[in-house]
Amino acid sequence: WTSMGQTTIDFPLDSFRVGLAVTSHDDYWQAEATFNDYTVDDYVSPTAAPTLSAAPTVWDPNNNVGGAYMAGVSYEPDNAGIEKIRAWGSGLRIESSSDSFFFHNTQVDAEGGFDVEIYSHGMHTGNMHARGGIMIRNSDSEGAAYAFLGVSGYYTGVTFQSRAADGELSVHHKTQYVPQHKAHMKLSKSANSSIVTAYYKLSEDDDWIELGTTSLTLTGPSALVGQAVTGGSKDGKSEVWFQYKDYGVNLAGAGRKLLRA
Repeated sequence: WTSMGQTTIDFPLDSFRVGLAVTSHDDYWQAEATFNDYTVDDYVSPTAAPTLSAAPTVWDPNNNVGGAYMAGVSYEPDNAGIEKIRAWGSGLRIESSSDSFFFHNTQVDAEGGFDVEIYSHGMHTGNMHARGGIMIRNSDSEGAAYAFLGVSGYYTGVTFQSRAADGELSVHHKTQYVPQHKAHMKLSKSANSSIVTAYYKLSEDDDWIELGTTSLTLTGPSALVGQAVTGGSKDGKSEVWFQYKDYGVNLAGAGRKLLRA
């Protein structure tokens, strides 16, 4: 079999229809198609006989990339819509040629166009190398290509950094001071393009301010997007709280989707 690609579809009721579809794409013409050997096979695992396919697994949105002293935790929003991620020992830092951090993520079409947005409400940490923000990533491996936009520890500001390809060194593009770790942030990727652009603004009514661009090599049909948080300590045992709201992914042609686990 030759793969044509893959996509992710949300079935809210866990049910769907499968079948043969035919269209003429013209109101004045009818179309007729002939099919042979049409079947629908249920996949049941484990099976009594060997199978070439791996057993299906449930997607886990919580990932401690690079290991963790203690696993990170993502909390449901409070009455004000504020969500929290507690990364306690989840991460040495995000930089160099490998990363260690907590990644609350989902999958999107790597070839598609999309914007990842978030509002940082605050981050509790004293480590300058701590990070809390949004990320587009090639995979969950330690040295995967990524683009990150988020707040840096010690009230340094909004930081844009990236790793252009798997195994390369990270590049710090720019850090812009913002008061109290509070800022709207956006990573924007165009369809069929490797270019990712970072933006920020202080108020919802402000215009977006561009921080920079990077070229990101995505090698598979899917990319990972989500919130990335690291404690940024030398021993990986420090604690950091990242507070945020209004996280969402704008998919090209599909409007805004709140992609939460």
